Amino acid sequence: MSSINTPSPTGTLTVTRKVFDLDSMTKVKKSATYEAPVAFTTVEDLSKVDDKELLDYVNKGRARQAKLTAKKSIVGADPTTVNNFYRGFRSLPMYMVDAEGKVVSDPKQVDTAKQTSVITAFLVSSGLMEGLKQAAIKANETASVEEDDEEGEDEA
Repeated sequence: MSSINTPSPTGTLTVTRKVFDLDSMTKVKKSATYEAPVAFTTVEDLSKVDDKELLDYVNKGRARQAKLTAKKSIVGADPTTVNNFYRGFRSLPMYMVDAEGKVVSDPKQVDTAKQTSVITAFLVSSGLMEGLKQAAIKANETASVEEDDEEGEDEA
């Protein structure tokens, strides 16, 4: 039996993820903490593989898995999914509004922030927002979160 110490993060660590908060209708950065797994220090019956190399891979994999599990625990909707959902409403004439909320026919006159608030008001009043929230929670449970998923559109 060999004993090898492989450096590995220890203690409580924090991960962040950019998500679209469906309550405030903004893209936010949320965080979660997790305990880094205790690093393996002994290896038995693996004489064909270099002990140090094996421990390095195992410890990195375990640390990555713990980090990804923590990221998946952060509740929020994927910004791209929300943007795509809203995009379907943006082209409808009743949601093409200017800064004062007046319906306009020229897409260049549309105020995106006001349009977002009008669409959001409709989604909330019709009950669709609750469905979107539940779908986001369900999608979050089955999503494969990548380590660096901090990119995304800021459109909303």
